[in-house]
Amino acid sequence: MAGSLDLHSDFWTGLLLGVIGSFTAIASTVALVTWKFLRRNDIYDNDHWKLNAKMPFTTMWMNMGYW
Repeated sequence: MAGSLDLHSDFWTGLLLGVIGSFTAIASTVALVTWKFLRRNDIYDNDHWKLNAKMPFTTMWMNMGYW
């Protein structure tokens, strides 16, 4: 049994490096997205577009197709 593990040491090394690399990539991406989300400089982003609506609204004619 120990001999078979020694024969496939490249497989286990690659698997370990793949797991560590994947974890590092995922953790870095999550950290970067979280950092960007928490460090927004523009406090009035797309969620606050209603605050800048022009008053009075311009009149628009819409054809509803009831003719």
